[in-house]
Amino acid sequence: MEFATRYASSGDINVACHVVGRASVDLVFVPTFISKIELSSEQPTLARLLGALARFTRLIAFDRRGCVACDRRAGPGEAAAALALAGETDLREVLPSVQRATLVPRRAPAPSERVLATVLFTDIVGSTELVGELGDAGWRALLERHDALLALEVARHRGRVVKSLGDGALALFDGPSRAIGCALAIRAGLAELGLQGRAGLHTGECELLAGEDVGGIAVHIAARIAALADRDEVLASGTVRELSVGSPFRLDSRGEHQLKGVAEPWRVFAVQDRAQHHRL
Repeated sequence: MEFATRYASSGDINVACHVVGRASVDLVFVPTFISKIELSSEQPTLARLLGALARFTRLIAFDRRGCVACDRRAGPGEAAAALALAGETDLREVLPSVQRATLVPRRAPAPSERVLATVLFTDIVGSTELVGELGDAGWRALLERHDALLALEVARHRGRVVKSLGDGALALFDGPSRAIGCALAIRAGLAELGLQGRAGLHTGECELLAGEDVGGIAVHIAARIAALADRDEVLASGTVRELSVGSPFRLDSRGEHQLKGVAEPWRVFAVQDRAQHHRL
């Protein structure tokens, strides 16, 4: 759609504007602070938006008075650069302050970013009973020691704690062997604190979410595997076993399990280091 540009005088400034469409409803399109309405037909995204709005309204669009590109003296290169910069404006923080009905166009979401990682879920076994035995203050003190242990071991094994889960945590690692070593170290540290824990591991693609969180089926599988673990047990998926061949860890089969929310059954393995296995 072509937009005929008009100019209205506002003091010593010429403000560019478009009036498009013949519907009975007037819609005033207020651009970002930096704009040049003359170039709207040359900006594909903006042209499609204005054309769609003009189909059911009388669209009134204009350059804001005083913006760097509102006057016809602004060159095309300067205006195009200004428009590109304006396209990066994020209005989400100010939306709660809007007091009138306002149409806020939203850019289509970018494809989600995904990374291949080993996911570790940990959990303290019998935490509810411990809270009752220790009381709130005693439990908080013990939980602080638990959190410090977990943070230390995850960092030592080059992982990242994604978030605390109250009496456990979700962590990511760039390889299964580091994740396994971390899970075993956490188990040993919990024993020194008089605690019993369990853990689940899976390697797969994770979706990176806002706030440094992660999601996706790989995270779901790791959580379900952790839920299968007994006291002081570290369980891993068959994917972890295949990727950790040649590592100093032994993974013994615990059979196939149908994980809740997962279509196909998964082979699950119990993890221990080889030295511990030989002592047994």
